[in-house]
Amino acid sequence: MKKVFAVAIALFLAILYPLVCAQEGTANERFYDGTTLIDIGVGGTNVEATGVNCFDYYRFGSIKFLFPHATKRTYNAGETANIIAVVKNTNPYPVVQGNIWAQVYLINEESGNRQGSYMIDEFLVMEDLYLDTNQEYPLSFDWYIPENSPSGEYYVALFFQEARAFNLAGLPFINHVYGAVARFNVESSYEKQIFYIDRNSVLLNGNHVILRHFAKEFTPGEKISYEVRIINTTPEPLSAFVEYELYRWDSSKEENLLREHSKKRFVDIDANSDEIIKISFSDLRPAAYLLKIKASANGWSNILNLRFSVKGSMGRFIFSGIDKFPLVKGNKFTLFSCFSNSTDWFTEFEGKATAELVTADGKLLGRAEYNGVITPKIIAIKKEIEADEHYDKLYLISKIMDKEGNLHQKVTIVYDLAKARSAELIENYEKEKEGVEAVETPVPTVPEETQTPEPSPKPEPEQDYAGIIIAIIVLLAILFAFIYLKKKK
Repeated sequence: MKKVFAVAIALFLAILYPLVCAQEGTANERFYDGTTLIDIGVGGTNVEATGVNCFDYYRFGSIKFLFPHATKRTYNAGETANIIAVVKNTNPYPVVQGNIWAQVYLINEESGNRQGSYMIDEFLVMEDLYLDTNQEYPLSFDWYIPENSPSGEYYVALFFQEARAFNLAGLPFINHVYGAVARFNVESSYEKQIFYIDRNSVLLNGNHVILRHFAKEFTPGEKISYEVRIINTTPEPLSAFVEYELYRWDSSKEENLLREHSKKRFVDIDANSDEIIKISFSDLRPAAYLLKIKASANGWSNILNLRFSVKGSMGRFIFSGIDKFPLVKGNKFTLFSCFSNSTDWFTEFEGKATAELVTADGKLLGRAEYNGVITPKIIAIKKEIEADEHYDKLYLISKIMDKEGNLHQKVTIVYDLAKARSAELIENYEKEKEGVEAVETPVPTVPEETQTPEPSPKPEPEQDYAGIIIAIIVLLAILFAFIYLKKKK
């Protein structure tokens, strides 16, 4: 029975990502409000489309925030909290144009297990971070604790994206899907928030919303109406500046903001009272949306993220990359890209996805392409390439469109060695270049001068010393014989 249950759970998780509201069931940390730190596993692959499995290359959660913590366990309101972590790239390839987001939460002890905690701030910590394979980067940043912060337990949630497009640690647009958290306490003379957005009373088309459930889907043209209550807990009237912004997909890029559906206004709230703000849409085209509501007054803020989708065709990239950079002439590497329909679990459409690797001077180095049915399950494409030159700057341009040629998404990733933070990477690249160039360009030899050879001197005839010696001996013998005969007479 346990095995059957485990298989059922695995299959369930395998179809969650295309809705982009997936939350995996493996929790490795639990908070007092029931919040879990979720190591999400995106799922649902369509390997049959191309024979390529996206998860052979892309791994959600592959950027790790090691040892995240605040430098103090307890701060006073009005102090600055310092957050420290080590960012590590565990991918077998470099990650470029990395950006890190932070969200600050006050724990919701009453209904956090269903509605999540109160987000009180959200900001970009850093961007354009280049991390080589297995490289670590020490991260440190500050957050000022407002003077009117109430006593309680807080935490800073961390997220990592590449080029504000591809999520590698946490999902900042989904409630409580974090890359990591750093916790601390605040002591203050304030016992509660001076105001807050009531997370437990959000209504969608008149129905009560549980914020930690999956996003609601709508059909094109269907009315979408939210009601959100802001509560003033002070004995004085309060004027809150309220912004609500509608984004296509998420708020990471300014270009995702739909200004025609976004508004800013002041909301006056009587003492110890509340006001309800109403927000409606009816003409949204197919896509996944993020409605961000932010209320601010007297230095205190609350932020509410509401996610929903309009069913239909809207292709989106999960990830695009190359598995080696920088490149030395002769290096073999793989260009890969993953994509799907992003609005719901069932819609398919005819379309086209391309990923092109272009050099700094505009030359096409390699291209992967798919033409066919784009499904909610993730499709992957790849291209094996060999570098024809040395490259320390490249552009990876990914596009997805429907069969009519309507562009759904374009993402450009810039690979630039000049942005690398690893001296070792640069040094190894230069050494490898030198090695290749030394083999290709052997040391030239200086040719010998051509000269007319001088005639060799004629050898002198060898003297016959043996004959001379013999002749002398013979003469001496005759001489002695002559003397001997003369004495005898």
